[in-house]
Amino acid sequence: MSWSPGSRRRSRRRPASSWRRSPDSIRIRQRKSIGFGTIAHTAFKLYPKRTVLGLALFIGQAFLYNAVFFTQALVLSTFFGVADDLVPLYIIPFALGNLLGPLLLGRLFDSVGRRPMITLCYVLSGGLLIGTGLLFNAQVLSATTLTACWVVVFLFASAGASAAYLTGKLVETEKEINVFYGYLIGAVLMIAAGIAEWFIGVEAAGKSLEDVARPLTADEAEGAGAPA
Repeated sequence: MSWSPGSRRRSRRRPASSWRRSPDSIRIRQRKSIGFGTIAHTAFKLYPKRTVLGLALFIGQAFLYNAVFFTQALVLSTFFGVADDLVPLYIIPFALGNLLGPLLLGRLFDSVGRRPMITLCYVLSGGLLIGTGLLFNAQVLSATTLTACWVVVFLFASAGASAAYLTGKLVETEKEINVFYGYLIGAVLMIAAGIAEWFIGVEAAGKSLEDVARPLTADEAEGAGAPA
């Protein structure tokens, strides 16, 4: 088949009406902006279950992560007498645990499935934190073994947003049982979020974002029914 610069120019000028549309293509309607009303309609009208699930996962994650991370230095210094200049040495393995989790488990979210893996990670990390809290309350842990427990917990748990006020106040009471209650709250919320993921989560392994939810700019998005 011969080719010339002229044929290239002609192909570029081919009218859009002659283009063949792929079965998997999406027609996009350009918008100047997407307002809060559209976002609220999408979240609470089209995908109410996904909105509840997202909030549950975020809240559980936030309480679990911050129950430990933002009080780690207080716990180590108050209950184990760790000097302030040595606290960073205990934070390093904790940070490595957070790094290794996604590196070691990340591929399983596509091979095993998002829904079972998210459920497993949330429920397991919550259960492990309850176990850590029980051992801490029984005063059988040292600063090193407590840090090791935290590393294992956060190998499965993800990072969350800041919500450390409650547990920080409990540490100030200098009573192990009160700190355990703080851990218990975060763990229970994490487990509850994992259970919610199992029942109303969306399996998205190996799927494109457009398969999970149509873009707001898609022509068919407003008129077509969408799963909750």
